[in-house]
Amino acid sequence: MGTQAMANSTRQSPSDDRPLSEMLHPACVRAKLEATTLEAVIAEMVDLLVGIHGIGNRDVLIERYLARERLALSGSSVGRGIAIPHCFIPGVSKVSIALGFAPRGVEWKASSGNPVKSIDGQSVALLGLVYGPDGNAVSLAVIRLMRTLARLPVRQYINVPPSATDLFQETLRCSQALAG
Repeated sequence: MGTQAMANSTRQSPSDDRPLSEMLHPACVRAKLEATTLEAVIAEMVDLLVGIHGIGNRDVLIERYLARERLALSGSSVGRGIAIPHCFIPGVSKVSIALGFAPRGVEWKASSGNPVKSIDGQSVALLGLVYGPDGNAVSLAVIRLMRTLARLPVRQYINVPPSATDLFQETLRCSQALAG
C-alpha cells in the first residue's frame, strides 16, 4: 500500500487515545514466535501487521524498526523480558500493535549495549511492536503497552506458553484494569 492509500484511511486524533483493544487486532497476536534473533522477530511481527492492516512495503517497515533499534540511546527493551520496538510511519492514520511471545527467547540489546535478560535469566520473550502516524501517538501507545505488559505473568509464560487467544485476552484484561 502506498503513502496515498495509507493517508486515505480513517483519521484519528494525533494522541490516539483509543483503548488498547482497538489498537491490537487478535490476528496480530502470535503466542509462539518462531524467530530467535532481533531482526527475524521484527520481520515476523511486521508480517502480522502487513497481513492485517496492509500497510506499506514490508522491507521498508522492517528497516524502519531496525534503524530505530540501532539508535544507541533508545533501545526498545523495557526490562523483565519485555521489548517494545516502535516507529512512526508518515501517512498512516492510527496506531496499531502486534504482540508476540518467543518461548525460546530473543537476544536483545539494551540502550547500554548490554544483552537484555528477563527475571528468569532468559532473553526477551514478550514483544509488542507499535507503529503510528507520529512520535507523540507512538510514544503514548508504547507507554500504555509497557504498563500493560508489565502486569502479564511473563515468568509463568516461560514455563507454560499461552495460546494466542489467552495472550490477547490477558493483555486486554490488564489494560482494562489499568484504565480503571
